[in-house]
Parts: sequence; C-alpha cells; structure tokens
Amino acid sequence: MQRFAITLLLVVIAVGITVAMAFRSGSTAPDASTAKPAVSTTDGAPPAPDKAGESAKPPGEGTQTPAAVPDDVKPISGLKVVDVTEKQDEPVIGSTEKDEQTNPYNLEAKFTPWGGGIKHVLLSRYSTSVQDHIPYPLQQQQVYSHDDATGATSYQYPMAAYAVVINGGDPVYVYGSRWQVDREKTTATTAVFHLTIADAADKPVLRLTRTWSLPVGRYDLDLHQTFENLTDGPLSVRFTQLGPVDLQTEGGYIGDRRKVVECYLQPSLSNPKSKHLTTNGHHLRRQNVVSQKTDTLWPDPKDAEDSGRDLAWVAMTNRYFAAAVHTTVDEKVEGILPLQSEFNTVRRMTWGGPKDTDKSMALLMDSVPMRIDAGKSAALELELFAGPMDSDLLKNDPLYVRLDLGDVIEFNLGGFCAFCTFAWLANGLLAFLQFLHWIVRDWGLAIMGLVAIVRTILHPLTKRSQVNMMKVSRQMASLKPELERLKVKYKDNPQKLNQETMALYREKNVNPAAMGLGCLPMLFQMPIWFALYAMLFFAIQLRHQPAFYDVFHSIGQWFGFNWQFLRDLSSQDNFITFPETHLGFVTISSINIIPILMSFVFFIQQKYTTQTTPAMNEQAEQQQKMMKFIAPLFPFLFYKMPCGLTLYILVSTSVGIIESKRVRAHIKEMEDRGDFDAGSMGKGGGNSPKSGGFWDRVMKAAEERQRQAQAAKGGGPGPRGGKRRK
Repeated sequence: MQRFAITLLLVVIAVGITVAMAFRSGSTAPDASTAKPAVSTTDGAPPAPDKAGESAKPPGEGTQTPAAVPDDVKPISGLKVVDVTEKQDEPVIGSTEKDEQTNPYNLEAKFTPWGGGIKHVLLSRYSTSVQDHIPYPLQQQQVYSHDDATGATSYQYPMAAYAVVINGGDPVYVYGSRWQVDREKTTATTAVFHLTIADAADKPVLRLTRTWSLPVGRYDLDLHQTFENLTDGPLSVRFTQLGPVDLQTEGGYIGDRRKVVECYLQPSLSNPKSKHLTTNGHHLRRQNVVSQKTDTLWPDPKDAEDSGRDLAWVAMTNRYFAAAVHTTVDEKVEGILPLQSEFNTVRRMTWGGPKDTDKSMALLMDSVPMRIDAGKSAALELELFAGPMDSDLLKNDPLYVRLDLGDVIEFNLGGFCAFCTFAWLANGLLAFLQFLHWIVRDWGLAIMGLVAIVRTILHPLTKRSQVNMMKVSRQMASLKPELERLKVKYKDNPQKLNQETMALYREKNVNPAAMGLGCLPMLFQMPIWFALYAMLFFAIQLRHQPAFYDVFHSIGQWFGFNWQFLRDLSSQDNFITFPETHLGFVTISSINIIPILMSFVFFIQQKYTTQTTPAMNEQAEQQQKMMKFIAPLFPFLFYKMPCGLTLYILVSTSVGIIESKRVRAHIKEMEDRGDFDAGSMGKGGGNSPKSGGFWDRVMKAAEERQRQAQAAKGGGPGPRGGKRRK
C-alpha cells in the first residue's frame, strides 16, 4: 500500500506535468522579435486597401459597427485624406540608457508618420539578454506583407490611427496615410502629428491631431487626440484606431503564454450602485482569441452581462510584460474614467498564414460617436502602459492601484495544473521569497531558506506519518500468511475474498488507510511546487536574477570564459551552453545539471525509503521495480523547467532523505525502549480503527454491499458484523 500510494503520486505528478507541457506547447505563435523585414521600397507604409476607393475593406477581420447619427447632420460624399507626399521625420522621445542616474525615462518610443503610430517602444530598464543590455522591445512594428519581387514590406504599427466615419458615411481609412509631423511642437518629450480629411471638392472637413508625450519616470505614453470640425455644420464622428500589437512570445518551453486581459467595472452583489474593478473571466489566452469565430472581444457576444458593464482597460501581455490601454486618470478626481466612455468596442485584427499558429494579431478599438459642432473640437484621451508586470510597481503606485492594473498579473499555469495553482499561495511565496532575499541578498539562498521553512512546518506530520506507516507495514507483514491462505481458499470468488480480507482487518484491528498518511507531506508540498513553479515562471522579480551571488559566472571569468550556470533562476540552469540543437521533436541549447542530479537524488530516496524486506509481497516488489524506472524520467520531465524550481525540489528531496534517516533512528530508539510494538496493535492499540470511526464505517458499508451482492446472486446472506467464518 505504501509503495503503491507513492508510486501512484509520482506517476500522477509526471503525467500531469507532461500533459500540461503538451497542452501549452500545442499552439505557439511566432515570436515577434524574430521578424526581420527586408528594406522597404515603400517607406514602410501600412498595407494598402484591397481595392481603390472610399469603400475599400481594411486588412484583418471585421469593420466598424454602424452607429446611429443625429438627424441634423448630413452625409458628405467623396471624403478623402489630404495626402502628405513628402517624407516625414520619425520623432523619438525618451531614451534607452539603462543608468537611472543619467536617464530619467523608463522607455524610448519612436513614432512613424504612417497613421501617427508607434514604430517601437524599447524598455530602458529591461534587457532581452542576461549578458548584455539590449533594450527590451515591448511594442514594435509588425510585418504585414512582403513582396519578394520588389522587396517592398508593409507594416502594422501599434496604436496607429485606422479609420474615421463621418456623418454615418463610408469609413475613411487613414491607416495607410502619412501624417504631417509638427516640427515646431515636437520636442524631446513630445511628438505631434496632423491629418486633414476633405470632401470631393477638396474642401477641408475634419482636422485630426495626435499628440504623444512621455512623463518622466513612468511607463505610460500619453496620447491626446483632437478632432476639429472645419465645416459650417455639425459633424458626427466615430474613430477607430489600433491598440497594442503582439508582444514577443517569451513562452520558453511551455509554449505561448500571451493573453488578452480585459478589466471592467462590476456592480457589487450587495449594493448594485457600488462597482469594483475586476478581470474575472477575462484573462483570454491569445491562441483562443485568434481561433475564435467572431472578431469582437468586447463586449463579448457570448456574455450578455458584458453589454451592461463598463470596460476600464484592455491589455495584451506575455510572460513578463504588458501593453495596456486605458484612459487618462486625473489625480484630483475620485475614481476613473472608463475606457468604455471613449472606446466602446474592442475587436481583433489578424493577418498572416492560413493556420492560427502563423497569424499575427493586433487590437482594434472603436470610439463612441462624437458630435462636433461647427468650429468646435472633440478630444479622445488615452494612455498606453508599456512596462513590466511587476507587482511591486502595479500594486503600490497610486495611479495603477486606482486602475487595478495589478490584476493583469496572473500566477496560474493554466491547463491541467490550473486547479491546484493557487494565486494567493504564489503571491505569498513571492512575498516571502522577497523577504528572505532582503535578508540574504540572494535568490538561490532564499529558495533554500524556503525549503528549510516548509520542511520544518511539515516535519511533525512527516514524522508521525512515517512512524504510523512503519507500524502498519509490520502489521500487514504479520497478516501475510493468513492473507495468502484466503487467496488460495477464495481464488475463484473475488467478492468473497475481498469480504473475508476486510473481516480479517477488522478482527486484527488493522487500519490499511493509515498507509495513506505517509503521502500527506508530499500532497501538501504539491501545491507549493505548482505555485512556486508558476511564481518562478511569471514573476519578473526573478527574471535574469542569478543564484549564489553569481559566483559561477565569476569563476568562469577567472578562467576566461562566460559561464552561464544559474545566472537566471527563471530559466534552465545552463550548466553547459551550445547552439540550439534539434533532437527529433525536442530542441535543446544546454546541458542542465540540476535535473540530472535530481534523478540521482530521487533514485537514492526510493532506494533508501523502499528497502526490500522478507515480508514484502509480490505486488510490493513489482511496485518497487516500477519506482526504479520512474526515477530516470525526472531529468526529462524537469529538464527545461526554471532552475529556481528544480533547485527547490533538489534541495527539498535531499533534506527529505536526511529527515527520513532521522525518523528511522527515532523508530529504532522507540523499539529499544519497547514503545514500538506493532504486534500489540492487533489487540486494540495503536492505529486500530475506532468503533463508529470513518474507516470502521467504510468497512461496514463495504461488507454490507458485498453481502447484498452475494445474496442477490443466491449465495446466502454471507457474514455479518465483521465475524469471520472459521
């Protein structure tokens, strides 16, 4: 029983992790960072319409939903963009310098005159490499199409202007038009663009202005958009613009972890007039968004409640970073202005190959209709958060707290492991690890400290369970001759054999269920493993963080080579690195030593804790043989896992071996004192099931079912009351 329970648990863990890995790696979108567009002969223009004319269909999927217009506005025919033919500047604000002393900006943003959008956003405090500072590209232009014959490349630009509907007419698509850069107003912190829409007679109708600015020390790009009515009558304007585009995959070996996250105002159940922000049910896996039939993301056509909610913000995320669109938060005004008040529809735009895994994606946002009287202007205010999903930042900054932007973080592995990945536990582990790190100033030592504390907390349970398991094991060994006789006597009647076996257990006061107590410490640690795994995988605090004061890298430098061993606890341990090598369906880029050590430690553990005894039955021997085959699987199951997790499991298992040795020594001392008499438990002591207890009720119910089944087959009433037939 003991060996069977342990074997079963290990198999469940192995299968669970394998299924989870397969589930995640099933659909992986291309990594945006690997796109290397050719030199464009069209100045990087966005994709041209499918056909010329005002009714040209935009790229991607879907068009604006028609909106009602006031009765006093008149349709205007022949609307078109006033072309800006000369090449425009590409303003840059902020800086990529990593040093905070010399650079007060957290990012650099470069803009394109095409749609007045973003060409790239590079984070100055984060790098794509653990070795050199290569500013992290959080948002960048996406290749839409490439003409091999001409070398021309078309792009989609994040947050670019997309289309304008005036007075309910056909959309005027401005995504493929150059905007005029206002050189006088463009500075080191501000970029200003203008565009004019005219009618068929070339008379100006609407003037659009986009003003980008970057506050010092923040991860927010402010976008102020104005729409100026240049006619002598009222206009009804509805505006569509791109939101964020795909972030880099950053999925590692478990596939694409990108999501679309929507935060909305949810009425309180106790007080409908009171509302709170939540993302409940709206952490959407990107691969599911790409493959869904409808292009509308908000309000969700399948969720009628969404139509009555106010959207607060929408974000695209990957493993560590987020690009979230929200309205401007006024620090002097309580609450927030929901994004819903400015943009009431969020849709997806996809392009690329025929398969969902080959597609790229961007968000499209449709504004609410704006009435603009003659000579007047209307404004749309937006902010783009482009930064890390850092709980220290998002849950402490007053602006982000008001937006509840911290909800973009979700420590959850999803798939098979979702049910036992507790977010509160992952957050608690992160907070405690940060506390330990504050003390020892090293994440590797902090993880080892966590092992010591978890093992200390579970030690009383481990000690008691192992003592009980040893006692029950010896009881079972003493019953082996009688059990063998029952097997021979009732070899043709399995029901009768089970019935007599349970009656024997009751007569000898043996409680086989106590064997399961030995698995409780492992069961208690499994949620910790999953939560730690999720935390180590998603917590940006551990990204590119070394273990043991980066001593291995220092040793490598002494000998003249760049040793990457344990330089990044959120990645594999990289004991020996080499160029990516494809071995069948597996790709490896390093030899990882910790999973290999784990295999030896697990082998020693099962060798030590499952020693062969003369009383061992044939089934137990078979299970022990199975254990010998399970241990070598762990290097494959854990090979590419974050080395912070494998370090935790390695140290925890090693401590467990020492702990088991001490418990066995304690049992030996009990035997020497005469306090460990397994045989006496058959006389009513020790682990004997209490009358009316759980095991007693289980056995009585099982016997009653056996008796009823036998009686139904005409086999007589059978034994009752737990008395065995002689």
